[in-house]
Amino acid sequence: MFRSVGIYARPDKKEALGLASDLCKYLENKGLDVKISPQLARFMKKPKSAVELKDLTSDFIIAVGGDGTILRICMEIPKSDIPLLSVNMGTKGFLTEVTPEGAREAIDRCLRGRFNIEKCVKISTSIRGRSIPDALNDVLITASTPSKMLHIEILKDGISALKIHADGVLLATPVGSTGYSLSAGGSALDSTLEAFILTPLFPLEPTKPIVFSDASTFQIRLLEDKPKALIIVDGTYQQKISPDDNIMLKKSDKIAAFIRFKEHFPKRLRSRLAFAGEDFG
Repeated sequence: MFRSVGIYARPDKKEALGLASDLCKYLENKGLDVKISPQLARFMKKPKSAVELKDLTSDFIIAVGGDGTILRICMEIPKSDIPLLSVNMGTKGFLTEVTPEGAREAIDRCLRGRFNIEKCVKISTSIRGRSIPDALNDVLITASTPSKMLHIEILKDGISALKIHADGVLLATPVGSTGYSLSAGGSALDSTLEAFILTPLFPLEPTKPIVFSDASTFQIRLLEDKPKALIIVDGTYQQKISPDDNIMLKKSDKIAAFIRFKEHFPKRLRSRLAFAGEDFG
């Protein structure tokens, strides 16, 4: 089923590079065409195998790292729906699927076609009509200076839904709802819901997070020119914004595709939150 693979590891973690190197050799021995990140190529002294993410065209990708590694890969690959197998070398990886010890077995199952694909929605954002990278997790509007409040208006489908003074506002996908949004008081959305969650960050007026249909279109307006503000996508891409900017957010036409071996949202959530008490799944 799979004849080519890209392997990308967290570049600042030797353990991740070491495991990725082992997996590269394992896959080459099975006859696959293996492309690797430039950092891993330097680690393995295999410069001819190096391919930048933006140029990668493989049948599937193996990510060795944590959620941050996955988010960077999803943001940079040219074809967003390339299946991604994630090996957790981070801390609490909600997006990751297998442990380092289970990586070879997971690869064997992939090569035999014994897996499922989880399709995850993304958020498309444009500023003055110009698109910026899609978000798998969330889009954050925040003051560029910590502790400064923004005056923000959020319109849903062209109608004003909320005006707040807050440190910022966050729009998250179901996948992203278990990250920053959850820490800021939002709810965790079941991964099967067709919804986004809008979470105000430390609002001056009592304002709770709101769950909207992912068929909604959102416009965000800055109502004052101070303090200066930023838009941040998946904690990686950022850009300065001003009251003159027309910021539009909606469900992207693109998806992220994750290789899964079992669907069990409650257990994945339990692992992410380190809940105490009995297992509820």
